[in-house]
Amino acid sequence: METKAAGLINWDKIVPFFIVLLCAILEPRLITIIMVKANVPASDLFGFLTYLMIGCWIIAIWFLLALIPFLFSQLYDAEGKFKVLLYRTGYGFLPMLIGLAISFFLADKLSLPENSDLNIIQKDTTIRLIANISMISMSLSLPWVVYCLHKGNKISWLRSFICVGVPFGIMYLLSNLIATLI
Repeated sequence: METKAAGLINWDKIVPFFIVLLCAILEPRLITIIMVKANVPASDLFGFLTYLMIGCWIIAIWFLLALIPFLFSQLYDAEGKFKVLLYRTGYGFLPMLIGLAISFFLADKLSLPENSDLNIIQKDTTIRLIANISMISMSLSLPWVVYCLHKGNKISWLRSFICVGVPFGIMYLLSNLIATLI
């Protein structure tokens, strides 16, 4: 029987939280840097609310990245606990940290004309590269969740892939459909 001594830190639970928290702090900071370079006029309140909303959204993504596959895995009588899956999926944000580091480097080199409108910003190759890096690095979390489901919840690789791929695939298709309609 394993006992924990008082005062010892449980790094298995703290490290994933800090990884996600770091992403939740750095992602809005990157967007703020890009907005400043694009000369987007914004008040301090707008900047703070943007920072807060994006940071909270990153934490919500972490929660959903664990919750949705966990609920789907229960259809297959999976054995694992949600709390354990939540901690483990936090490590899946490491590629996002790497992507953010690359994006900060690119954002530092970014130069936009003084009065940039939205079309110029969207067509800028550096902005598009940063957006693609962000999307790819976040997508790299999904294979990690498949692995965590397989190992932690003791279901097959195929069922783990289905539990992750089906709901997030549907969400991806719906988001693209909505984006084309707008």
